Amino acid sequence: MNHFTQQLYEELMVKLEDSDQRLNLIREAIDQIKQKIKTYQFAKEEEEIDFFKNTLPLFLSQFIYYSEKAAIACSERIGTEKSRVEYLDLLFQKIDYFFKANEEFFNYCRFDNTKFDRYYFLRNSYLYNEHLDLPVFLMDSSFCTIYSWKLATIIAYSRLEKEIRFNFQGKKELADSNFNDTDSDDITKCVWTDPKMGLVELIYSFQQQGSFNNGKADIKNHYPLF
Repeated sequence: MNHFTQQLYEELMVKLEDSDQRLNLIREAIDQIKQKIKTYQFAKEEEEIDFFKNTLPLFLSQFIYYSEKAAIACSERIGTEKSRVEYLDLLFQKIDYFFKANEEFFNYCRFDNTKFDRYYFLRNSYLYNEHLDLPVFLMDSSFCTIYSWKLATIIAYSRLEKEIRFNFQGKKELADSNFNDTDSDDITKCVWTDPKMGLVELIYSFQQQGSFNNGKADIKNHYPLF
């Protein structure tokens, strides 16, 4: 299974680089995994846990990420500047709500805990029956656990949020540099050079500790749009 999914993922990444049918490509890859897993028997629990924790979420996160990107692109094509800002604001609220609602699981994954892997990433876990919010095309307990989907959502939302913030900040910095062009050579800029995910996690940790506005600030306050 590991060789099959690794090769499938590598091929998918190549196809996604230059395609306008990304969601269809991802669906096709997920369908191949669904067919494969119908007849595949995991040798032991550790192998099954590894698949649903470290492999399947990679594919699912691509689907979530590009679904949200498609929605953003649609809002940019047909909306006004005001409606585009409003759409992004609603998206950030959705992201913020998801991370707050799944704070315990987010921290579990962020700190690479393994204590409850058997409950989160085995298909026969009783926790699966407590959640019915999988998308329709994944409503199959033999294929996907709800926590594989939640982990995929964490990956996709983190990627999406930091990308939007980074792109917006880049445009803002360009505008600022054009406005203050004569002074730009005299300014020493401080640039975050570690992986951006580290910055996202750092700010989320401050949020969870209530370090902003006595714990009342949401994600929009931590990453101001303007």
